[in-house]
Amino acid sequence: MRGIAVLAAVLAVTGTAGAQQLQPSATITASTYKHAAKPVALTYKLSYEMQCGNPGKGPLTLTFPAQVAVPRVSAADVLLNGKSAPAVTRSGSTLVVSFPPPPTIMCDVIGMGTLTVTITKTAGLANPKKAGLYTFPVTSDKISAMPKLRIG
Repeated sequence: MRGIAVLAAVLAVTGTAGAQQLQPSATITASTYKHAAKPVALTYKLSYEMQCGNPGKGPLTLTFPAQVAVPRVSAADVLLNGKSAPAVTRSGSTLVVSFPPPPTIMCDVIGMGTLTVTITKTAGLANPKKAGLYTFPVTSDKISAMPKLRIG
């Protein structure tokens, strides 16, 4: 009887074989939503399957709408879960963000994890000059998403 109770508890935590898998998701928020505001911090929340909370090999590509001026952005201006990115390169309206190397020894647990990517105000980003709904595509080896941001 005890074995059945343990099995029931495990199924309650992990789900059943027929349960729907969680889907990757991405959101974006801004420190201000006013049009033409500068400087603006942007924060992405990316949820997807990770091994032991590790975001993957990367890199992460952040593409900005043409209406967003992207100045020179340094690795110190981009935070991955609160820590400076190892490297950031810019090509036009696209930033390529490197991930830190994975730990030498990693567990085998695979589950949904969240990567928070913040582009700080020191990067000098500015909101578009016109109000509207803007798309900020994000891609890496683990996720491809199109979060949207409404600028008023």
